Amino acid sequence: MKNRSRAIYDSLKTTVVATCLACFCTMMVSTAQTIVPELIYRERTYPTWALTTPTMFNGSGSILVDVTKRGVYVFDTVSWRARKVVEIDDMNSFEYSRFTNRTVGGVTLMQTGNAGTRVWKFDESLRVRLDTLPGRVDTLQFFTHFDYCTGGTIYFNARLDNLVPPILRPFISFDGGDTWMDIKNRFAFVDNDGIGGLWTVQNNSSYLSLLHPLTMGPDRNEALQTAIGYPTWPGAILSGPTDKAFSGSDTIIWIGENRGKRYLGVARLGDTTAVTFESLQTADGKSIGIHPGRSALFNTATRRVFLCDSIGAIHEYRQGQWYTVDTIQHYDPLRVERVYDPNHVCHPVYKADGTSGFSILRLSDSLVQEYRQKEYYDVGVLTRSFPMIHPDVVLTRLNWSGPMVLTLKSGRGYIVGSALRDIQDLDPVPMLSGIGGVGGQAPLIVSYCGHMVRPENTGAGRLVSDMAWGSAYNISRNFDPGPIKHSTEGLPMPSVNASEILFPGRQLVQYDRSGKFRSVISTRPVTTALRTDSSTILLSYGTTVYRWSNGSIVDSTDVLPEISSADSALPGFVTRMVSTHGRSVVGFISGLHLLDEETLSVRRYRSGGIVHSTDGGVSWTASIMPDKDPFFLGVVQVDTNVLVAAYTTLVRDTARMKLDYFEQRPYENLYTTMSDYHIVRSLDGGMTWENVYSRSCNLGFRLIGCSGVRMADGRLLINGPDGMFQSFDGGKTWDFLFPDFEEITDVISFFTDDAAQDIYYCTTTGVFKQRLVATSVDTQDPVVTECDTGHANTWNDHLRTWARSGTSCAELTTLEGGTIRADFPPPPGIYFARLIDKDGRLTIRRILVIE
Repeated sequence: MKNRSRAIYDSLKTTVVATCLACFCTMMVSTAQTIVPELIYRERTYPTWALTTPTMFNGSGSILVDVTKRGVYVFDTVSWRARKVVEIDDMNSFEYSRFTNRTVGGVTLMQTGNAGTRVWKFDESLRVRLDTLPGRVDTLQFFTHFDYCTGGTIYFNARLDNLVPPILRPFISFDGGDTWMDIKNRFAFVDNDGIGGLWTVQNNSSYLSLLHPLTMGPDRNEALQTAIGYPTWPGAILSGPTDKAFSGSDTIIWIGENRGKRYLGVARLGDTTAVTFESLQTADGKSIGIHPGRSALFNTATRRVFLCDSIGAIHEYRQGQWYTVDTIQHYDPLRVERVYDPNHVCHPVYKADGTSGFSILRLSDSLVQEYRQKEYYDVGVLTRSFPMIHPDVVLTRLNWSGPMVLTLKSGRGYIVGSALRDIQDLDPVPMLSGIGGVGGQAPLIVSYCGHMVRPENTGAGRLVSDMAWGSAYNISRNFDPGPIKHSTEGLPMPSVNASEILFPGRQLVQYDRSGKFRSVISTRPVTTALRTDSSTILLSYGTTVYRWSNGSIVDSTDVLPEISSADSALPGFVTRMVSTHGRSVVGFISGLHLLDEETLSVRRYRSGGIVHSTDGGVSWTASIMPDKDPFFLGVVQVDTNVLVAAYTTLVRDTARMKLDYFEQRPYENLYTTMSDYHIVRSLDGGMTWENVYSRSCNLGFRLIGCSGVRMADGRLLINGPDGMFQSFDGGKTWDFLFPDFEEITDVISFFTDDAAQDIYYCTTTGVFKQRLVATSVDTQDPVVTECDTGHANTWNDHLRTWARSGTSCAELTTLEGGTIRADFPPPPGIYFARLIDKDGRLTIRRILVIE
C-alpha cells in the first residue's frame, strides 16, 4: 500500500510540474523535501556478556557477544557489523549463559535454562561445536547453574534429588571446561586474581587446603590439592583469605584478618605452618601499610609477587624481603574497584579535573603501567568493570542495569548494543531525547537507560556520558521498555542553550554543547531546569521551583496554591519552563486525573496548569487557560510573546491497578489513558491562553516527552498523543505530520540541528533524520509545493478552512489512485487534495477526512 501511494504521489507531482512548466517557462520551484526519514542510530537489546582472545582480537578483530535467550553474535571493531552464530540454536530455552577462556585457546560458552544445561566450544577460528558435561548433566535435561566463572575456572553444582541414586555433585574445571574434577570437601572460592581457586577443608582438618590452577601436578594435567597454613576450626563457616599470590614454585602469600587485625601470611605449599606479619617493612626500613580493602596482592605469569599497599605504593617480594619498586598511577584509596585477570590489574580513575579513565597495570616482568583517559565521565554512578578481554579493550557495564561498553585503547567507548543494530530478532531500545550537534558534529542521543551517545559513520554509538541524568532503567528478558512513573515525574528532557546542556533527573547535570561533563549542579531530583542568566538557574521538582545561584539554592517557591485551591489535590510536576522577555518565565505543570472505580467519574488527582513570573522566578501567578489539570505533551516558543502548548487529559483507572502498588507499578500504559488532545496559544507571553485545536481520543499512555520545535522556515512542530502536528501560520491552525517511517515506530520526542533545518525523531526503534525545511524563493510565479502533511477534519471543516485562506479544492485522489470530484463529500479516509490558491499556486496536500 505504501509503495502504491508513493507511486501515485510521484505521478501527481510529475504531472503538475510538467503542466506548470508548459505554462510558465521561467517558473522557479520551491519544494519541501518529502524523503523518508533516514535511520541514523539504533541499539538492540543489551548483551549480557562479551569475550575475545588475543588471536581473535588483535586491535581490530572479532568479539563474541551473548544476548540472553536470543543468540550469540560475532562483530568486529572495523565495520561494527554483527553476524549471528547460527549453530547455537534454541536460545529461548536457555536463560543464563557465560563465556570463559579455554587453556588450549578459544572460548567456552555455558548455558543453563528450562531445557537443561549445555556447553559450546569455540576454537581460535571461531569454529563451534557442542560438547558434553560431566555427571550426565547435559543428558538429564534438568536445570543447573554455573555458580562461579572467572578466567578459565568454571564451577557448577549438579543436584537432582529425585533420581535413584540422587545426584548432588559439584564440579570444577581449571581449563575452560575441557577437563572436570569432583569436589568432595567443604570449600570457599578465592578469585581475586581472575584465575580462580578453592579453599577446602578435609575431614576435621585444622587447616585449609588450596585447589588452584597454579598448583598443577608434575604432568601439568590436573590441579593438586595442597595444604596451606591457614587455621580454621571444626564447624566454623568456611572462609579464607581473599588476596593471595604465588612466589616461585612453592610459596603462597596472602592477606588475612584475625580479630579485626589485617595481616600478611606466608607459607609453603604442603606445609601446615605459616608465618604472619601484622606490620611490614621494606628492605630499607620503610613501613608498608596493610589496610582492610585497600591493599592487594598481584601475581605475574612468572610468579613474581607484588603488594599494593594502602597508599598505592607497589612492593615486590624477593627471598623473604620486600622492595619498593613503583607507585600506582592516580591511586585513590577510597575507590578500590580493582578488576583482575591473569595478566592485568585494571581500576577506574577519577581525576579532580573531571576527567576519568582506566589505570592498567600489566603483570609482566617489566610491570608496565598505562593510563587511558575515557572520553566520558561517570557522573557519580559506579562503573562495574569485568576482567579485561584483551590488552587493547576494557569491557565495562554502566552499573548492573546499564549497557555494556567496549573502551578501546584510543580511550573511546562504544555501546555494544549499537553493533547489533542490524539483527532483526533483537528488540530495539527506545531513544528518548537528543540534542543537535554543533560545528558539524553528529547529534547527541540519550537512550532509555540514560546514557548519552554520539553516532559515528559506521553506525556505532560512541559513549559521551554514562548517565546523562543520573538514572537508569533495566532492560532484561522480563522487562519491556515502557513508561514508569512518567505520569507523575515526566520524561526528563534536556534544557539546551548556546553553551550548555542541563539534564534533569535524579540530579541536575551540566554538560557543554559537545557533551563533555562540567558539573553536578544539584544532587536533588529535578524534573526540569532553565538558565535565566549567567549565574542563575531555575530548577523544579513537583510544584516547587528552586532558584540556584553561584553554587547553591538561594530560595524556593511552591506554585501549587496558584493553580489549585482544593486542599485534597496533590501537586503535579513542572515539566517545562520557558523564558519570554526580560525576567519573565512561563512554567508548565502537568496534572493527573483518576477514574473512580466506584462512581465511574473522573476527578482531579494531581493539580496542573500554567504559571508565569515577571521577576525571574521569585514569585508566580496562575495563567488563564481553558482546561484544568492538563498533562503537557509539547511547548513551542514562537517569539518573545507568542507561545504554543499541547496537552491531554491524563486519566488513571483505579479499577485496573491495585492501590497497594500506587505509583510504583511499571507499565503505566496498562491503566493510564490520554483521553483528548488540545493545542492552546498565547499572545501575551503566557499570561492568557486560547484554544486553537481540540479533539477527543482514547489512547493508552506511552513513552512521550514534552517536545516542540520551530523550524528555520517558520514551521512549528509539536507532540500529540498519537503522532506529531505542524503549523505553517504561527500556531493558528494545525495539521497532522506524517514522517512516513519505513517501519512501525512511535515518536517519543524530537529535536533539530542548530540551523533548525533537519529534524531528528527519537522513537521506540531508533533515531531518524529528515529534512523538512523548504528553500524559499521570492517569486510572483505560480509554485508547486509538495507538502508531506496531513489534516484531520470533517469534509465541511476542510472546506471552511480552505475558504478562509482563499484556497479551493480542485480534485481528490485516493491512495489506490482513483479520483473523486471535490463538489461532493467523500467517504472518511486519507486523500491527496489538489488545492489552488487565489494566486493560482497549486499545492498537493494529504488530508484525513473524518466522520
